[in-house]
Amino acid sequence: MIIKDIKVNHLPPFEIDDSKLEELFSFFLHLAPNIESKSSIQVDDTVILNGWMKFIDEFTSDKFKFFSESYSPAMFSKNIDKYGLNDNEEVHRKSKVFVCKKKNKSESDCNCLLRHIRNSIAHSCVYISKSGNRKYILFEDFNKNDNITAKILLSQTDLKKLKQHVMRKRS
Repeated sequence: MIIKDIKVNHLPPFEIDDSKLEELFSFFLHLAPNIESKSSIQVDDTVILNGWMKFIDEFTSDKFKFFSESYSPAMFSKNIDKYGLNDNEEVHRKSKVFVCKKKNKSESDCNCLLRHIRNSIAHSCVYISKSGNRKYILFEDFNKNDNITAKILLSQTDLKKLKQHVMRKRS
């Protein structure tokens, strides 16, 4: 399977027959900490940071990248390819990768990823594909000029781990 195969499966996030996935989408749309939602859960920044560090430790440095808000759309698109998110990229069992553009200098990496996931769900830029016992979810976010600002490929398990890590108290 390649990323293009996932993009064929554009599904409105709440029009799917999967209650667990709908619950995850609802969390990231409405409740995730520090997103622009009146129902966003207030979680101490230290808790979020500690959880984020546990989550991001599962990624190798060539599987994620955050870019400055001033990064040009052309350069950002070029990096989508560099980080293995072009449409012809092979998706395998351990695939998880993302590139995201920050809103401003002060936005944390975690908040940046949460914001882009939320926006992707809100604007229905979500693609889902099942392969074996795994569900792969591709999120895309665009700015007002229709330039891509994030491309995120995670499994349902990865999304669940992200939720658990940002909500967990320090251990």
